[in-house]
Amino acid sequence: MADISLLPVVYDSSSSYSSTIRNFKSRMFSFGSNSSGDLISNVSASQQDLINKFFLILFTKKGDLPTSTNTGTGFRDLLSNYDPSTVYEDIALCLLDAESQVKASQAGRGTSTNTAILLNKIDLIGIDAGTPGQLRVQVNLVLRSGRTIAIELPTGV
Repeated sequence: MADISLLPVVYDSSSSYSSTIRNFKSRMFSFGSNSSGDLISNVSASQQDLINKFFLILFTKKGDLPTSTNTGTGFRDLLSNYDPSTVYEDIALCLLDAESQVKASQAGRGTSTNTAILLNKIDLIGIDAGTPGQLRVQVNLVLRSGRTIAIELPTGV
């Protein structure tokens, strides 16, 4: 049984229901670059699959996917209630968890022959927790092919 895809839904912000919805938005768009420093202007479908898998795993709470209860991290919970004194360690642990799950997923799908889409590591580039409620996290997805995909995680409320 495949996991059910979730699509964004427009909702009335004046309703009482809207107070229960956590709205993620990105405050910045940045381009990825390869190992030579050139901008990646065309992300292949396979790399987009990797990015989607990374976001699915990172923003899913463990146990929320009925077909894969071990998939997910504590990142979503961390966003709503983080301790500024431990936020760096907490985010690093979530990213390490997501990295190992993405690699395991790729190995299980038999994508190991195409190094263009294999994740090598996730680098934590920066965290800005200076403004309460406005956590900013930048990461690089480093592929085995040497390409780097830079992402600012959508963490806004």
